[in-house]
Amino acid sequence: MTAQPAGQKPGFSRASMVLVCTTAFHRAMTLVCETKTRFLRASLSGYRRTSYWMALPAARVVMNWGFLMLAIVAEVIATSFLKASAGFTRLWPSIVVVVGYGVAFYFLSLTLRTIPVGITYAVWSGVGIVLITAVAWLVYGQKLDLPGLIGIALIMAGVVILNLFSRTAVH
Repeated sequence: MTAQPAGQKPGFSRASMVLVCTTAFHRAMTLVCETKTRFLRASLSGYRRTSYWMALPAARVVMNWGFLMLAIVAEVIATSFLKASAGFTRLWPSIVVVVGYGVAFYFLSLTLRTIPVGITYAVWSGVGIVLITAVAWLVYGQKLDLPGLIGIALIMAGVVILNLFSRTAVH
């Protein structure tokens, strides 16, 4: 934190907040992706001697994680436009909300073909909360204090732990 001028509330600067959020999110997603890549390489190495077609289930799992990321991005866009829609009284933001949620739930349904619903929802909600908080802070100027940052870090840690160490996750 930097010294604040007299009369100004203490808090984090926008630049430091962006740096903290993007760095933490990048590290968490890198860890998850590296672990999934290591697993995929290990599972595909046994299929190299047999057939290309036997490796398709592993490729589908990776593709469904991509579907989940698309669903999360669509949900974050739709949620971001909820405030701009002013209670669905403004046409274009309302259209973005409806289309965004439609796209999000479509890709979420594709994800559920191979990834368990508990894992899917944990990742969906955890990453969605982090991204929506960043958008609200950057676009709408909503403040985030130290307890808020700690809470977001705990949410991200929970998603990473669930993906890396839970026996529920499909790897």
